[in-house]
Amino acid sequence: MRRPVLRLCIHQVVSTEGVIAACTLLTSAMWPSSIWPVLNMFHPEWQLHNPSWLLTELPMFPVQILTSLALGFWVWRRFHDRCMFWVWIIPCLVLLAAFCNIPESHQAPFTYFFGSGCLLERHCFNQVALTPPVLTSIAYAVGGRLAIAFA
Repeated sequence: MRRPVLRLCIHQVVSTEGVIAACTLLTSAMWPSSIWPVLNMFHPEWQLHNPSWLLTELPMFPVQILTSLALGFWVWRRFHDRCMFWVWIIPCLVLLAAFCNIPESHQAPFTYFFGSGCLLERHCFNQVALTPPVLTSIAYAVGGRLAIAFA
């Protein structure tokens, strides 16, 4: 009974905080194998921004989602652990609780958490704190499902 719970906890941490930390390293301009110079070749106007902009101010957090999708694909191919398909539940419950407690000044909860309703530049940290773990955990599970589909 304790082993599946431990495996689920490991997958939970890897799929949320691990992916977010890995993305921070991948986009860090100071790290030798950063993807930031490659991204600047495709979008030269991004050179005007700090690499952290890519992680915190783009709606829907595409770097984190793609990293989590690839990691979930690799983890399933390597370990075949079905616990990884349940990692989205806890972050979604936390986000659901946040949806219920959204400030009354914000009328559209979906825009608040997934769009431009709560931006870091306006000192609103709810989106950056709650949305990436939900999106990365879902992408991690989907990556595992894609690995099964392409096996």
